Amino acid sequence: FPAMRVLVCTLCAVTFAQAMCPSGCTCTTDERHIVRCDDVPLGDMPSLLDPRTKTLSMSNCSLSRLDPDVMELYPDLEFLDLSQNELERLDIGIFQYQNKLRVLRLHANNLSIIQKGTFSGLTQLQLLDLSANSLRVVEPSSMHDLRHLIDLNLSDNSLTHLPSDTFIGLSKLRKLDLSYNQFARIDAATLIDVPMLEALILQNNVISEVEASSFSKQTTLRHLNLGSNHILSLNDDAFRGLNTLQYLNLSNNILRRTSSMSLRALGGSLYELDVSANNFVELNAFSFEGLSMLHTLSLSRLQNLRVIRANAFVGLNNLQYVNLSLCGALETIDDGLFSSAERLRVLDLSWCKLKRIPSDLVKWSRLKSLHLSGNPLHCDCEQLSFLPELTRSLNLTDIACTTPKELSLRIVAELPSSCSTLYKKEVSLVILASLLTIAFILLFVGLFMRHSIAIWLRGGSKSNTPLYDRSLLVGSSGYDKSDQLSDTFYSTTRRNSGRSSPPKISMPDEDEAGYYSSMLLPYDYPPQLYSTQRRLYSFAPEYCPVPPAATTIPSPPVLTSESLSNDSCNFRII
Repeated sequence: FPAMRVLVCTLCAVTFAQAMCPSGCTCTTDERHIVRCDDVPLGDMPSLLDPRTKTLSMSNCSLSRLDPDVMELYPDLEFLDLSQNELERLDIGIFQYQNKLRVLRLHANNLSIIQKGTFSGLTQLQLLDLSANSLRVVEPSSMHDLRHLIDLNLSDNSLTHLPSDTFIGLSKLRKLDLSYNQFARIDAATLIDVPMLEALILQNNVISEVEASSFSKQTTLRHLNLGSNHILSLNDDAFRGLNTLQYLNLSNNILRRTSSMSLRALGGSLYELDVSANNFVELNAFSFEGLSMLHTLSLSRLQNLRVIRANAFVGLNNLQYVNLSLCGALETIDDGLFSSAERLRVLDLSWCKLKRIPSDLVKWSRLKSLHLSGNPLHCDCEQLSFLPELTRSLNLTDIACTTPKELSLRIVAELPSSCSTLYKKEVSLVILASLLTIAFILLFVGLFMRHSIAIWLRGGSKSNTPLYDRSLLVGSSGYDKSDQLSDTFYSTTRRNSGRSSPPKISMPDEDEAGYYSSMLLPYDYPPQLYSTQRRLYSFAPEYCPVPPAATTIPSPPVLTSESLSNDSCNFRII
């Protein structure tokens, strides 16, 4: 019967727990004792839950206050989430019965002040989230009872300073988040009570100066975030004492020179450095000297960066990841810039203004990931000698050429690794066009020369014609052809006006016509001239002339060698 009694009691307890679970909530009946009422508009914390509840989540339940009498009913709570409610204040001692509570989330309420004694009783608390409230004041020693606290989140509030004894008693604190507040400086006295701190987040404040030895007591600090502040330079001893620091974020500040970062003190431990979105114009040689353990370097969004000096990355023997993306003014990088970084595995140069990637920029065979998209690459023969093969080996399909015009928007991985192969068709067309041009020029020159010779020959033949004058032709022993010449060379007024047109008769033989024309006429006269001379001789009147008396016929002149050599003689011997 005892076993039966236990079973009945258990069933009654389960039935009671289910009956007391608010509408819309989820309540477990096992040993976990979990109640989840997230997004249920309860207005107040329920008072009839299982008093053994260990986990109570009431996020976004429209809670405006916490009743101390109700809180007293749940002493076994280990996890309490009251985020995204409308709490404006916390009464002193409100959690005095929750000495088992380990996690308290008060994110996104309307709290403006943390009073001394607010967290009394929370001796086992490890995580306290007060982010996204309206906190302006944290009273001194208000967290004195949180001696086991490991993680404190005060981010996204309106805090401008913290009293020097704010963290008294938090000797076990490991993580402190003060980001998104209005802190203008770091007070070393405030941090002196948290010697075991490993992560300090100060991003998105208005810090303009980091004083010397600000972190000298944080000898165990591993993570320091100073991003998105107004830091122009750092004191030479700003990081003194941070012998174990592994991560440093200085991004989104107004640093102008790498020499102002004072990083030499971190050389033995720094693993990751982020200096993105600063005002660097150039990276000088030995900018990161001494950081022999550096593994990851982020230099993205340096919009003013134009020059990276040779040897800028010398000494980074363990460097494996470099991010130089979104440097909109960076157009060139030197050959062999990362040649000393023998362990480099990931290189991001995307969305810069790089037109050329040096072939010896890095030891490509060791690279596992390369990002070059968004650069206006000029794919000349030098680039094509290694980029296509490299992009294929790394399976990069988002890298395209911008120039020259014939390769614009062509994927580099799809291009051949040789200019001779790429431009084979173009070269053939150029050669063919050149040959055609040469042939046309030769043809033009030939035609011009032929035309010039023809003009010269015609000019020579016409210059010989005046050698035969009318008197010699009449007085020569040959046939009188003066009429034919007068028909060709003289006007009609000088011809015999009394001669009547002869009747048409048959043309003379071809041999006879050739004789007359070849004897006196130039070779290039038009055919109508020949037809004229045929008419002149063919239509001679048929009559028998009566010879004169022999005594009236004069004797022909005697031709001698002297007369033949006389320059005034204007005839030729045919």
